[in-house]
Amino acid sequence: VGGLVAFIGAIKFALSVKADDARDQLNAVLTMVSGFMIMAAVNNMGLFSLTTTDANTIFHNIMDFIGTWTRRVGALGCLIGAVMFGFSIKDENAGSKINGLRTFAAGAICISVSGILTTFVS
Repeated sequence: VGGLVAFIGAIKFALSVKADDARDQLNAVLTMVSGFMIMAAVNNMGLFSLTTTDANTIFHNIMDFIGTWTRRVGALGCLIGAVMFGFSIKDENAGSKINGLRTFAAGAICISVSGILTTFVS
């Protein structure tokens, strides 16, 4: 549960970087920290040490699917951001340059988060 909360916080952070909203960024970071705290508390209690079952296998398959598509969407965001940045360099448009770089950064954060999904959800 804590891993999912941390993963959701990381995705919210990526989206808030794109929107450049400091309050949303802070809330997203607090959501990630809360998820890590939940993970630490649950792991230390030892109450949820389950053996591998069909339900766990299904859960991990779903998490792999989510991780794969998060990576693909992040790559698409990087591509769109790079194209936006390239066109804004051609047009000498400062606002579009910033938006292109923000879109690229949001895509890169999504790719990074999907790469460490197994750390969030174990």
